[in-house]
Amino acid sequence: AAAVFITLLLAQALDPAIPNRLLALVGLALAAALAYLPLRSLINGIMDRIFGASREDPTSAVRIYSQNIAGEVELPKVSDQAIDMVRGSLGARRGGLLLATRDDNNTIRLEPMESPNADMPEVRGWIGKDSPLYMAFFERRIPLRQYDLEYGSDYATMPPELLSFFKQLRMSAFAPIVGQGQVIGILAAGGKTNDDSYSPQDLELLATIAAQTGAALRNARLVNDLRKARDETQELNIDIIRTKERLEQLDKVKTDFITIASHELRTPLAQMRGYTDILEALNEQRHLDPDQTAGLTNNLRKATDRSEEHTSELQSLTN
Repeated sequence: AAAVFITLLLAQALDPAIPNRLLALVGLALAAALAYLPLRSLINGIMDRIFGASREDPTSAVRIYSQNIAGEVELPKVSDQAIDMVRGSLGARRGGLLLATRDDNNTIRLEPMESPNADMPEVRGWIGKDSPLYMAFFERRIPLRQYDLEYGSDYATMPPELLSFFKQLRMSAFAPIVGQGQVIGILAAGGKTNDDSYSPQDLELLATIAAQTGAALRNARLVNDLRKARDETQELNIDIIRTKERLEQLDKVKTDFITIASHELRTPLAQMRGYTDILEALNEQRHLDPDQTAGLTNNLRKATDRSEEHTSELQSLTN
């Protein structure tokens, strides 16, 4: 406020009749802008002394963070601790963790990790092997700012959809997370609470935090994958048991059907055999007359029709 007020007083004191007054005002504004940063640092120092504000040593904070996260195997807790560390040590408004999965030898899939502390939209991005970002993150393993991605000459050939993905994340800095020689994630930091840009020292600290997160994130992902595999195996076992029960029921139905069908088929066959024996006996005794023959042949025809009906039903059910 003092800097702005003094600048306004000086601008008011300028003689309107002087030549190049507009140029003088521009020079005055630039001078005020140059004076702003040291004044702000001075005031921050004074306020820290008055109110006893202390700045935590980044080295000590990273050491404590490394100890706390070393034995963590729960993926959400790893994400929460990493995000809290980014906020606390870098003064970031928000943070996030991107999981990196290799779809094939030439493509890495990036997706934000779901976490209550994260503040990133549910979007996905793919980094191809021919992208300059692939070289930076997965081979050189260097941290980058969002400003570098948008305006850096090294990333001018980056695909528009990949740049759009990073813009949607609303983050300001990124550092790759490596575990056993493989990139397994990216640690992201949002804008600072004091609106300062990320310095090389800030990026180095972000890279250090990402390095300390690597082993824990890798172990947590392995545990998470094992749990998924266990759940899928349990579901598969349940499906196998249900299928076995259905097969047993079908086998019982098949057995009952065969029993009933056999009985139904034997009945007309027995009748046909009986009528045939009667015909043979009457023929041997020469007692056949037209009426008896017609009655017997009619019964035989009925038994034959009934047998054919049962046979057709059996075939349709079998099909």
